[in-house]
Amino acid sequence: MDFSNPITLQMIGGVIRSLLIAAGAGSALSGDQLTAGAGALAVLIGIAWSMASKRLAADAQHAAVVKAVTAVAADPSTAHDVIAASRARTL
Repeated sequence: MDFSNPITLQMIGGVIRSLLIAAGAGSALSGDQLTAGAGALAVLIGIAWSMASKRLAADAQHAAVVKAVTAVAADPSTAHDVIAASRARTL
């Protein structure tokens, strides 16, 4: 899966539209089946959202580390400042 793109309003709208279509097919499903299906879908959406947000956070942290290493490589005298700034962000 490619998690490089954040979840957009169009994606959320598509999920809601699919739920409404599934609810329209509710005549073929009992109330308990429809409730169980909606619950399962909510869990799957939650898992996907969590995975995507963690992936984006990890990418942001990786970019910060690369930036810090590049800065120190360019000017080793800034190592102390870079480490101090990094510690301040993690507290």
